[in-house]
Amino acid sequence: MLRSIALYFLITSAACSMAASAAPVDTLLTGFSAKHKSRAAQRIAQATREMESGKFAAARVTLTPLLKDRTYIDYAHALTAEAQRREARAALEQGKSGVAPLLRSAIQNLSRIEIEQAYSPFIPMVPVELARTELLLGSALSIGKQDAEAQRAFESAFQRLAVENAFTWIEPKALDHYVASCRRKTGPQCGSWNRRLLQAFPRVSPEYKALAAWTPPAPAASASPIASTEVVLPNAIRGNQAYKTPDADQAAIDEALALAIDGKERAARQAFQKFIDEYPRSAHRHRARYWIAKLLKGDGESDSANQAFESILAEAPLSFYGLLASFELGKSARELISGELPSATDVEPTLTPLEAIRIQRAQQFLAEKQKRWAALELKEIRGKDSFSSEFLVYLSWLHHEAESHLGAFRVLQTLIDRGSSYARTSFVVRMVFPVTFYESIQKAAQEAELDPVLVLSLIKQESAFETQIASSAGASGLMQLMYTTAIDVDPQVARRDLKQAEANLRIGTRYLKQMLKKYDGSIALALSAYNAGPGNTDKWVKAYGIDKGLLDFVERIPFKETREYVTSIIRNYSWYAPLVPGGDPLKPLEAFWKAPKPAPAPAPSESPTTAPTAAPSAQ
Repeated sequence: MLRSIALYFLITSAACSMAASAAPVDTLLTGFSAKHKSRAAQRIAQATREMESGKFAAARVTLTPLLKDRTYIDYAHALTAEAQRREARAALEQGKSGVAPLLRSAIQNLSRIEIEQAYSPFIPMVPVELARTELLLGSALSIGKQDAEAQRAFESAFQRLAVENAFTWIEPKALDHYVASCRRKTGPQCGSWNRRLLQAFPRVSPEYKALAAWTPPAPAASASPIASTEVVLPNAIRGNQAYKTPDADQAAIDEALALAIDGKERAARQAFQKFIDEYPRSAHRHRARYWIAKLLKGDGESDSANQAFESILAEAPLSFYGLLASFELGKSARELISGELPSATDVEPTLTPLEAIRIQRAQQFLAEKQKRWAALELKEIRGKDSFSSEFLVYLSWLHHEAESHLGAFRVLQTLIDRGSSYARTSFVVRMVFPVTFYESIQKAAQEAELDPVLVLSLIKQESAFETQIASSAGASGLMQLMYTTAIDVDPQVARRDLKQAEANLRIGTRYLKQMLKKYDGSIALALSAYNAGPGNTDKWVKAYGIDKGLLDFVERIPFKETREYVTSIIRNYSWYAPLVPGGDPLKPLEAFWKAPKPAPAPAPSESPTTAPTAAPSAQ
């Protein structure tokens, strides 16, 4: 009993403390930089600037005192390793030798991070950073004709990257050096790795050409049938991992939609209502409610339908179905957005020790305008049900200031899902729809004769404006381009170019223009093809037809990711258009459809000598 009372007072005290600390967000953020000044963060900022200026030795000196700082020792090791690797790369590019000791020291620094800082955000990055350093070490040793050591360094790097599914970090020059080493002295794994890596790169890529410059000895025949397991087993594992039973709510909403599309209105309404009763918190709940309202309207129950549309718009103004409801009602969702500032707090009693130290360091980095490191600290911190709405506002602002927009979206989704009124303020809406890289987007869109607002809306959905982001499938950069697709558009592009904003935008906008041209200007079909590939989109057009309009087609898309991708970009457009010059905030839904016209029947041949290839159909 006494323990229960004590626990009650402890919880009440924490809640009161948190409530007392909440204030209008502008008040909380006043004096932010002065409040979070840190000498260690200043040193890291200085070392970062020195590295960017090519002063690698100076950066290492600046970082040395942090080797005794328990809070930032991981940065001392990680940035020292980065400075060492950059210095070694610069020396190799200038034809200098003797950089192997520098790179071995970098490997030691990276290896110590996990030992000396349990909270480090660098820990998940260590395997790839070690591999990048080993690749450079392998090149240095190969240039010095230390072939056995070079191959060990290269093959260690290859194995790390294989585990991380990150072969895209391998540069063609490293493969040139590996092949040269194997050609001079064929090590025991040279042939195996050559064959393995050839499978990882497109035939037209410079990486493939570097590997193909040397033909390894054929592997000795094995008497054991078990040898084939090396190839078969990973495919079998991948197949099992790829299989996924549909979620129960997904299956239920699909069943209800099928009834609606087939014209079985009464059964569809019952199925949608059953769905809402059984899955009240499903991500599809607004979708189901919209379709009930649409069916009510079709049955002539206009008052009930409009009440349902009003409810959807009020609860989910930032969603696609909120947008559809606004079209039905003839009003803008922006009318529901308040200019009042939300309250915020930087106090949250339920933070874990890891979250607390990460947020502390992110605050200190933001005070020094070090967005890269702040974003790294915040990367794994998302919204949780235990966080107060006021703290979610503050946490999303930290992500936003660090230009970690994907992180901000994830935090804000928690705020939106709980129905907080803060989600309907202009302060939050600006974080949901950030305008980033817009000058570059405008330039690339103009060259490709595209609407820049469409490109901006697509990038928000593809990459959340992160230039270095890469998907598990290998798509890279702002517009998430596959390397094979990029080469088709521009045969001269290198893989690393796709993580450069200008190159990615130039190629991505040209590819989007190709898709728009293929589908006769239909934005929805072009977006579907951009995400799922034109082959899938062509199949869906053939299976479902295009005569019933955008919504009918989109709701039939069998790939959940593609369906949500298309609808999200249309939603993005409606919110971005008023925020940028030249945007059209009143673009109707059907403007995204403009379905392609059926191809005209071929005219009969005028040449009497040309025989028809098939009998004409009966009239």
